Amino acid sequence: GEEHPQTAIANHNMANLYECMGDFTQALALLEKSLKTQTAMLGEKHPDTIDTLNDMARVYNRQGDTIKARALFEQ
Repeated sequence: GEEHPQTAIANHNMANLYECMGDFTQALALLEKSLKTQTAMLGEKHPDTIDTLNDMARVYNRQGDTIKARALFEQ
């Protein structure tokens, strides 16, 4: 289902593909969805949750939004 940790991983992987294709908007949408599920199901300190935060920061940085990127990198 949508709230299953494996679904969050699939969304995260798909987001990485969109990032590679340069579709940062779609990548961020999927990463945000993944982060919501991971935070609820696994907690803020889980390695998967932290990995998603890191990837979101990287996408924001690639978009030139260094303020959002830095805030996520510092979490």
